[in-house]
Amino acid sequence: MNGDRPTEVTALLDRVRSPDLPLVPSIAPTLAHVSTLDVQHITADDLCPHDLADAPPEVRVAYTLIVLLRLRQLRLHKRPRTNNLWELWKELEENANDVELLDAHIASAWSLFVSEYHNAVEVEDALWIAFPEDHSKDSRRLRVVDFLYGEDSPRALVTHRLVQLSLLRRWKQGAFPEDTFASISPRIILDRYDNLGTPRIYHILDNVCGAIQLFLLASYLLYPPIVSIVDAPHVSSDYGLRETFIVILSLSLAIRSWSMVAIPPLLAFCAFMLSLPAVPIPGSTAFFILLLAFALEILALHLPIPTSPLLFLDPENPLPLASLFSLAIAKTAAPAFRFFLPVFTICFVLLSYSLADTFSLKIMSNLEFPIPTFSVIPIPIETRSAFLFILAIIFISFLSSLAILMNVLPKNCASPTLERWDRYTKPVGLEARRAFIYAVVYHSSPYMFPPPFNLLHLVFVRLPKTVARMIHIDDRYIEDWNKYLWRVIVGPLVAAMTVVVWTLRQTE
Repeated sequence: MNGDRPTEVTALLDRVRSPDLPLVPSIAPTLAHVSTLDVQHITADDLCPHDLADAPPEVRVAYTLIVLLRLRQLRLHKRPRTNNLWELWKELEENANDVELLDAHIASAWSLFVSEYHNAVEVEDALWIAFPEDHSKDSRRLRVVDFLYGEDSPRALVTHRLVQLSLLRRWKQGAFPEDTFASISPRIILDRYDNLGTPRIYHILDNVCGAIQLFLLASYLLYPPIVSIVDAPHVSSDYGLRETFIVILSLSLAIRSWSMVAIPPLLAFCAFMLSLPAVPIPGSTAFFILLLAFALEILALHLPIPTSPLLFLDPENPLPLASLFSLAIAKTAAPAFRFFLPVFTICFVLLSYSLADTFSLKIMSNLEFPIPTFSVIPIPIETRSAFLFILAIIFISFLSSLAILMNVLPKNCASPTLERWDRYTKPVGLEARRAFIYAVVYHSSPYMFPPPFNLLHLVFVRLPKTVARMIHIDDRYIEDWNKYLWRVIVGPLVAAMTVVVWTLRQTE
């Protein structure tokens, strides 16, 4: 499913390595110029300004590709300017033809760049160097990788083996240091310390927080904080340590990205907010929202999203299957579920009644010997119904995946030349690659604050920066404060996790 991956350009890393580029040019003049030309008549001189004539090849190809990719994006989302039927058809045909020609220009520019030898640093720079979209101070910076994970990204770049290898290296080892061959000095050591936060390390920390939140949420759904069982079981209105951690972790997971990834933890956070000053009670709407959030978090574990634990493995192995399954859900299971939703709702209600407890709580409470609370108070019926529902969904999903694999796999097993990405058909492989690219970009922000530390970043960096921009105050000091905050709070944790990962790799 593509709902968790934005299709617009989202620049996450402003980084230009080249020392020969004192002033980074904007793409606006070049883009405005080529927009007036016939696409088939665009030449290499039209795509690269004279300011970059003496720049390194990776800088020139990065600028050229960004202009082409941005122009392609504008053509894809261009709205028709006429209501005349024939003119509308003609305009759509011209746009489609322009996109095909731009794809050819993109493939040609990249092929020309890789036709000569370039080391890993230069290849990575070609993909990650950022150029401003226009001349304004707050202009977003565009990179080639920002155009590679959307649903309309060009296949030629997404599937290129060198691009895949570079992104896989970036995922495991992070960005290259600015001064790779410099002598040891305090500044170089500090730069190395800052670069310890690789995308894979941030992904691990993100999943550790998610796993703790999921465990605490499951514990709450199984055993709500019951106070009394003599008269009527009720839930404490006081927040305990468990409930506090659920709220904090859910909020931190929700604000890490404003996309579909944030929906389950956001639902969990809202459930507790709706119940204030008490906590969600079994049978209430808030408790049902918690159950829904838990179910969505369980199902999201097998989707090709940036925070998926599937990325702990070699991405070429689990991501194609996850992409195949998510596409099957989006195109087959989702319409079928909507069709059967009324009768399914009736069956779900009947099931909840059938699972009701038959023993009397009052008899149990009159016993003279103490009984632990969790053995006396039954698990809420909503929890058991939801768990049964989740189990049924997983079982059905498993059977569906088997049926899909039996239909798809035999068609590709006979071709040993296919890459592992494409073993479930090339369209699925393309979607899996896009998912991996998005995961790399998602976790490549400089000085990233993984949950729950992103709450501190929100309070001490993002909010002051927003206020400073509103009142037109220079925010450079806030950026410096962001670095210091990362080095003190997140840096030690990143360093420790790096040592753990390195130790585990040595024992393999």
